[in-house]
Amino acid sequence: MNWWNDKTIKFWPFGTPRQTFLYSMAVLFAFVGLIAFTHIAFGAQAPQACETQFYNKQMPDYDSAMWRGNDPSQPPEQVYTLCYTQIGLQNSARTKTPLWSAEYLTSDRIKAAKLLKRKNTFHAEPLITIQDRAVLADYLGSGYDRGHMSPDKDQPDALSMYESFSLANMVPQNPCNNEIVWAAIEESVRNYVLTNGEVYVVTGPIFGLLNGTNTTGTIGTSKVYIPVKLFKAVYDPAKNAVIVMVTDNANVQTYDSVTLAELEGMTGVNVFPTIALAIDLVLPPLHKMSGSCKKGE
Repeated sequence: MNWWNDKTIKFWPFGTPRQTFLYSMAVLFAFVGLIAFTHIAFGAQAPQACETQFYNKQMPDYDSAMWRGNDPSQPPEQVYTLCYTQIGLQNSARTKTPLWSAEYLTSDRIKAAKLLKRKNTFHAEPLITIQDRAVLADYLGSGYDRGHMSPDKDQPDALSMYESFSLANMVPQNPCNNEIVWAAIEESVRNYVLTNGEVYVVTGPIFGLLNGTNTTGTIGTSKVYIPVKLFKAVYDPAKNAVIVMVTDNANVQTYDSVTLAELEGMTGVNVFPTIALAIDLVLPPLHKMSGSCKKGE
């Protein structure tokens, strides 16, 4: 008897005919595969309070393993996920800075932001415990600006502007970088949005690491890490187009374009985990690339 083709054979331990058994196994493996694919391809679901700031409502994937270097016994990094009115970000208790800061920009949002007057309401982040956050005194006399990751000029109302001035959204940034090339990059993104309608943006620091150890120094008693570079990634869903700009955290007025994979290798952050096969995004030319800059805080 060909027992495999005999539909009456019972399969232990299920006690079911062959066809029913095979169908059940196929459903089971498909379900397991779907879970694995969802975890790998789509990352963590964004908190509902700020899910609109992320493409497909999916947060960037952050892998902190690069911080452990050759010592896997080091404890996992403490990360705070914060939802503001118009910004979502993750802040590191190790670096006392954001790992990334995300926002969804539309032409209406930028038009509203242009009507607001800037108010320098810098403040420590009360949602982060005292030992894990930066404070204003850390920046005093440091020679570095309190550099926004998601800019105040992107914020459409007084509350979102105030939230953007949290130190949880800031890194120690070279003043000339912050006030010239970085400001020009931010303005180029806004000009693109006014013409094209919408983009998703993820901005953050890149730290110098050697076997999991910071090599770029700190400021203040809180030991706020100084980035060696900064990045801004911009995705236009209508065109399926992306650009990732990286600039040295120094008195330089240039930037490099890198791939999403290269950025992930530098930071451990997959900024747009649900996009694939995107084309290159072209931003308007940078303006105001000269001028003087102050000496930092």
